[in-house]
Amino acid sequence: MCNDIIATYFGCVEVSALESVPDDMTGFHVPLTKYAKVTCTNRTIEEGYSELFGWMKTNGYKQKWLDRSFPMEIFYMEEGMEEEKVELLIPID
Repeated sequence: MCNDIIATYFGCVEVSALESVPDDMTGFHVPLTKYAKVTCTNRTIEEGYSELFGWMKTNGYKQKWLDRSFPMEIFYMEEGMEEEKVELLIPID
């Protein structure tokens, strides 16, 4: 989650329900919306964002802002791997 001043990252695990959230943890729903997505690696995130925003501009999409959605970076971590797959998702209008 971010704005023009700060970005906050969450380490997340997907669950099917939020009835019982342990103390010191936060539960939230990822909103159902349309996202532009690109796959890159932890070493090519900058290029991934350039490609993603370039595609959005070329195809007439704008980023939907944080009132009902937020951008996501999904890291697929594997033990012992130096380069990890990353999916970048930007909510779009």
